[in-house]
Amino acid sequence: MTDEQLLLLNTFIYFNGVKKARTVEDLLKCDGDVISLTPEEVKEVRAIARAPRNAEFLKMKITNFREDEYGGRYFTVVDSADGRNATTVMRGTGGEYEWHDNGNLASADATVSNREAARYVRELPGEYETLTVTGHSKGGNKAQYVALTEPRVTQAVSFDGPGFSEEFLKEHGGPSPKITAINAEKDIVSALLISAAGTTRYIACDEKNLLYNHKPNVMLKNIDKQGERSPVANGVNKIVNFHVKKMSEPQINALMLLLENKRLKNGGILAIGELGAALVNFFAAPPKNQTVSKCAPSAQDLIEINPQQLDEEIAKYSRVTQIADSVAERLNFLKYENAKAAKIARRLSEQTRNYLTANKRLRENLQTIERQVI
Repeated sequence: MTDEQLLLLNTFIYFNGVKKARTVEDLLKCDGDVISLTPEEVKEVRAIARAPRNAEFLKMKITNFREDEYGGRYFTVVDSADGRNATTVMRGTGGEYEWHDNGNLASADATVSNREAARYVRELPGEYETLTVTGHSKGGNKAQYVALTEPRVTQAVSFDGPGFSEEFLKEHGGPSPKITAINAEKDIVSALLISAAGTTRYIACDEKNLLYNHKPNVMLKNIDKQGERSPVANGVNKIVNFHVKKMSEPQINALMLLLENKRLKNGGILAIGELGAALVNFFAAPPKNQTVSKCAPSAQDLIEINPQQLDEEIAKYSRVTQIADSVAERLNFLKYENAKAAKIARRLSEQTRNYLTANKRLRENLQTIERQVI
């Protein structure tokens, strides 16, 4: 399959009614989704799927639909006439438990959701010459996991999927050459932790609203545009990976929940200004347990900074240990510069008044001399 076709499947798996689909074309009839696509965006996705280049793709059969008790959703597409090649699609976060499960991604152990994904792959009936696994967001993390742990998987493609802890990758032999990560250049979810991918490609997306860069359809319409990870995403990656090494596991879990928790989300992803505030507040006083509410909701009051400013700050202060402090330091510097400028202005004003006074006295002296000479 092409990257476009894989991403189409990763978009449709969020839709309602997927369980009844028997072919890829049936997926186009499904309505509704949980990733905040507008009706216009749904039409756009369907139009891409119906393009002539995807005619054979629409005929492929869908088998083995499953939803597990933890919120996972999977199906497999058989993409050859003889049924020897297959692609398993794994949905991103679904349900309350999987939101909680995201908090454990930085652990050295496999999460419950990852083990369920591996069980789905092991229980697939039949033998395949090739088995590709793919997923978006948490589904991308699951795809990476099963590629590392299940021998029957021949390749994996993760779209905007977060990574793992350094300890986990050492134990499971990652990064792996059979895993490819394809991420939107401004996406921060894929910047969390360390990717298991041997190859990573970034998609240039012209979406100005940073909240939407994690939506699969945004990457879908830009799939052929090459990009590079943005300073914001790169900064988040460095901040999180640096601090994770120094934190206890409960604190790590709280951090991951902070970055993923839906109570802090707008349109499926943290607002970037809120993210900067939350990170500054979190690292200033990491919680002793997994109670996110203690470190996040009031964070916006700590510092307010728009996306462009945060992007500039992270780009300018690239040293990992100083990124969070540099934002506040920069703001304090600007306040100092403003005070300094005001002081200089007052001094110039005073000097100008002195000059005018001196100039007046000089004119008076000249007039006195003129009178005396006459």
